[in-house]
Amino acid sequence: MSFEEKENLQHKFIIGLVYPSFLGSVIYNVLDKFDYIYMINNIERYVLFLLILISYVMDYLYTDNEYTKKDYTITHTIIDFIIIILLYLSVIVILDYNKYPNPIFFIALYLFLTKFLNLLWEINKQEKEVLAIKLFLIYSILYFLSIIIFKNIYILILIISSDILISIFYEKIICLHMKLYSKENAFLKSISSISYPYYDENYIIPDIELRQIDLLAKKSYFDNKQNNQTLSFQSLKDIYNKSPKFWSILKENENILGFIHVEVVLNYTYEKLRNSIIDENDFELEDIIDHNINDEIILHVGSLVIDVNSKYYNKRLIKYFIASLGDKIISLMVEHNVKKVFTVEYKDTNGRSHFKNKLEKYGFNKVGKTKSGNNIYLFDIEKNKDTFFYSILFQIYKKQKEYYKKNQNYINKLKLLFC
Repeated sequence: MSFEEKENLQHKFIIGLVYPSFLGSVIYNVLDKFDYIYMINNIERYVLFLLILISYVMDYLYTDNEYTKKDYTITHTIIDFIIIILLYLSVIVILDYNKYPNPIFFIALYLFLTKFLNLLWEINKQEKEVLAIKLFLIYSILYFLSIIIFKNIYILILIISSDILISIFYEKIICLHMKLYSKENAFLKSISSISYPYYDENYIIPDIELRQIDLLAKKSYFDNKQNNQTLSFQSLKDIYNKSPKFWSILKENENILGFIHVEVVLNYTYEKLRNSIIDENDFELEDIIDHNINDEIILHVGSLVIDVNSKYYNKRLIKYFIASLGDKIISLMVEHNVKKVFTVEYKDTNGRSHFKNKLEKYGFNKVGKTKSGNNIYLFDIEKNKDTFFYSILFQIYKKQKEYYKKNQNYINKLKLLFC
């Protein structure tokens, strides 16, 4: 007999024999000991009995599904067998309530052990559900407190009722849990916790730091096989001098850890780029716009570089980096009345594409390729509102709205962008 067949047999044993036997025994005991007058006078005990019976049925339904069946082992068989016995003993205590010196103690004890075994059951799954483990742990504690502190049938009824309700609405709770505790939401919360402003808007980058930026760019982009991937230092300096506001840097102890370059370019240049006529390095200074003009314009994320190999690097800097990028994009959108931003996928010196399969998840749309064949991605703040990147921008929007509250003109433009 194969391993899978043995597991299937264990599952059939629990579902087809043990659960029905327990239910039959419970029904027999109820019929044998049922007293209508006693029930009327002690309604809370029968409520507790019904709740435990519902717990049994829900435990049965959870065990008898295809998802559980695929993950069912001898350990789960043993745990389920013990759980069934404990639930049975809980029912017997309720039916023979007056025969026990402290019936609530025994009922709470059996329920505590049941929930603790549920916890072990979930931990022993191959695909563990973190939320289920958390809930089983919480209710193990609550049932344990019922043993040593609460010792009250009404509190026990309340605990088991909430336990059942959570089980009934478990799928909806999972969705809410994922929404609240997903990596994306945790990242948004981390951004919202950063103090604003993220950088000094009026900071002029000196030549010594521009040279650090130049070296960092070469470390990130340069390839001996394609030596045209980086600009000369003079070209970099010319681009910076045309509009310093397009740049921001990430510093730690006077060391440049990263830099951001978001510029305003002619839409005509963008169209040539996405139609594979030119590459990014073919941009002319005249293509970069540092003032409001009548021609159509668009934002371009030209550089987004962070030195992960620096001794000063740590993961917390990533959120500052992304927040700074979002802040730069919003500020330029407001100033130049533009709602679209594009960027180009690139490969680093090791041949890794840092944007591959990421930009589309953030909400960017692939719109074309450069002359060299690199993918171009576009984000439209009006059309891509149901996206993760928009959520990031919205967190920064709230920061800006508070910071610039005295600048009504800016606030009005800012609201138009997000409303």
